[in-house]
Amino acid sequence: MNYYPFHIGDFRSGTANMSRLQRAIYRDLLDICYDTEQPLPLDMEELHYAVGAQSDEERRIVEHLLRFKFIKRDDGYHHEVCEKVIAEYHAKADIAKANGKLGGRPPKAKANPQKPSGLSVGTGSEPDRNPIATGSQANQEPITNNQEPELKVKPTVEGKPPTKRRSTDTPDGSLAVFEYWQQVMGHHNAKLDAKRVKAIKGRLKDGYSVEDLCRAVDGCKYDPFSQGANERQTVYDDIELICRDGPKVDKFRRIAGNGPPSGRSSNAQQTINNLQAYLEQHREN
Repeated sequence: MNYYPFHIGDFRSGTANMSRLQRAIYRDLLDICYDTEQPLPLDMEELHYAVGAQSDEERRIVEHLLRFKFIKRDDGYHHEVCEKVIAEYHAKADIAKANGKLGGRPPKAKANPQKPSGLSVGTGSEPDRNPIATGSQANQEPITNNQEPELKVKPTVEGKPPTKRRSTDTPDGSLAVFEYWQQVMGHHNAKLDAKRVKAIKGRLKDGYSVEDLCRAVDGCKYDPFSQGANERQTVYDDIELICRDGPKVDKFRRIAGNGPPSGRSSNAQQTINNLQAYLEQHREN
């Protein structure tokens, strides 16, 4: 990214207890996240060099900020706000790209050549006292941003009402894959961060379809090792891992082709059926 919104009030309130040097280094760390669209590296020497922290005091400040302002994970130090902004940026870029392929935004309606500029049709010396006759809607209740169109699909197997389509849905289907993964794995509060966006979009660009990636999600759900039956008793079911590369997708698709493991309860099978219905809903739209 070469641009990102900077909210002065949020930054000032979040750095009120910092010194000028601490605020400057914190801003540099954020700039690195936005510029690379990646988490900060775990290697302290590499990070100190990237931010220009040369003195002992500056290096201590970097380590202090990482502790209180970032989240340490296996692949680096993450900043939730940065990743949210990056994900929204990519979603908007995809929509703009799709509009460009369709010829751009529709042209504005031309002004009525029979009326002077700035006057609406029907303007006369005396106002019409019947607003309904003139089409005036001054008293009409405004439409708010919360009035999103309903997703017109059939109800799921359980008969639950369909959810609303999110306004950030992207033409390439990456959001549909992410939402399907949320439903299958039960990660309803997970966020579509930059790392997950990159993995899903990468496989879609490789030629995998939305259905292929959803089948890979099914395969990960069927795989005992990925669901915790391993030496570490750790679940490995993140969508970024499933879509990390082509071999991963192919592996989980093969597992999905074998169907659920034997011994699955009827309730679990019903859940799978519901998820398949969810995929059919996205396919129809």
